[in-house]
Amino acid sequence: IVAVVVALFAVVRFRVMIMEEIQTQLSANLRDVANQNIITMENALNKKRDLLNQLAAQIESKYKQLDSEETQKEIINYLIFGGLTTLISLIVYYILSLTILNPNVSMELQIANLFSWIAGVLFAYFTNRAFVFNSKNENKFKEFITFTGARVSTLLLDMIIMFLFVTILKGNDKIFKLVSQILVIVGNYLLSKLIVFKKDSYEKSSK
Repeated sequence: IVAVVVALFAVVRFRVMIMEEIQTQLSANLRDVANQNIITMENALNKKRDLLNQLAAQIESKYKQLDSEETQKEIINYLIFGGLTTLISLIVYYILSLTILNPNVSMELQIANLFSWIAGVLFAYFTNRAFVFNSKNENKFKEFITFTGARVSTLLLDMIIMFLFVTILKGNDKIFKLVSQILVIVGNYLLSKLIVFKKDSYEKSSK
């Protein structure tokens, strides 16, 4: 009987030891998993913080760029040649609308708009490239296509304004053409500055 009792006690003790070992191992595994999750979360937060810092640095860099003397000179030159571009565009439009085309007819209005736009784009590309943004991009064809694409977007803006306020609302086409051109000038500068003649883009392509 004593031997049986001792044996049972040994079995129970062994099972208790096994359960304690399992519990210890489970606790260690859970602790490792928790620590790994914390590390993963910290890494994700660090990456997001780094991205925010990079974004803040880019915004600060852009602000300093806009505040530089070079940019101020660039804006002045753009306004000068932008004004000349607008003048050429308006002259072509007024000549067409006062001679061979009738602005009260929707199709003829848009044709006059289109020809004035083409004249403005050709003049604007060469003056912007040479005198405003001082582009050194050797791929002139691609640059011109990008420039034209940017101008197409502002052309659509121009056409929508003319269609809405002249064709639909029967406003004065001469006045709204002038208003439209002011909005177009602003849009064209931003697109040229940030996309078409962006200096780091052609510097990378030339390397």
